[in-house]
Amino acid sequence: MFAGPARPACVGCAPCPSSRSGPVTMPHRAILFVDVSGSVRLSETLGMQQAALEYGRLHARLEELAPDAGGRLVKTLGDGALLSFRTAEGALRVARTIVSEGRGPLPLRATVCAGEVVEQGRDVFGEPVNIAARLLDLAKAGQVLTTGATVEDLAPEAAGGTRRLGRRELKGVSSRVDVVEVLSGESEALTHVAAPATREAGAGRTLRLECADAVLICGEGARREAVTVGRDEDCTFVIDAAHVSRRHLTIHHRNGAFYLQDHSANGTLLEPPSGAPVRIRNEETLLIGSGRIVPGVTPANRGHPHLLFAVSEGAGR
Repeated sequence: MFAGPARPACVGCAPCPSSRSGPVTMPHRAILFVDVSGSVRLSETLGMQQAALEYGRLHARLEELAPDAGGRLVKTLGDGALLSFRTAEGALRVARTIVSEGRGPLPLRATVCAGEVVEQGRDVFGEPVNIAARLLDLAKAGQVLTTGATVEDLAPEAAGGTRRLGRRELKGVSSRVDVVEVLSGESEALTHVAAPATREAGAGRTLRLECADAVLICGEGARREAVTVGRDEDCTFVIDAAHVSRRHLTIHHRNGAFYLQDHSANGTLLEPPSGAPVRIRNEETLLIGSGRIVPGVTPANRGHPHLLFAVSEGAGR
């Protein structure tokens, strides 16, 4: 991640007025962090001199890309960089480009968060900076992560392919953050984050759940109570298998949407009709579209008990 003393002590704090000069402004900006995954190991492999050369090339490429997307390089951070953009569209465009290009031997990851920031001189501070920095703790090499709120402000064509990873607790952030992966062009057909109007409306939206011969309809005008899945006999759907916890997961209806909360030791697999499955463990995720819910096993374990789910939009869409 960040290398040595170049990392700021607290990237999310507002500047101390007595220690910085220049007028303070609070515009809406999209913050982009670009970082090298496994930089310590990479420096050992390449040698410090070659690694520094590669980092310099990365910084130069970012300086080249940013202006055309309405952004600027705020500062370099050893093996990474912090950039600021006028729009989230611009930040995500540069994030996708730099991660998909790679820079020689550097395995890159990037994060974006939009919101009101404090600008003083050339520096930026505030919650979007803090959130984008903390998202790097979750990002893997080749990934671009952002927040649900950032994506919801985009036009669908600007958002491209996205996949929700659930609500996560981030260090130094007061509330849980809805984390979204921004997919590469090859994966854009997987799952798109719903536009705000779709998610807020929700009237008439229903969820169909099917397990073996049992079918349950949830939502407006149907079952509103939480649905439980596990080994316990009082669960809504009982799956008596060693890899399934007594109270493995809960599906509940909130604000017109359906959420799956995993409580288990082994996690839950969500398999869309096409594309890569997503495993969640002790976290919550939004159910969108249709697919399979597989408690506690990998995709290779076909034939294990599972639920089929399908979310249908009602008249309120």
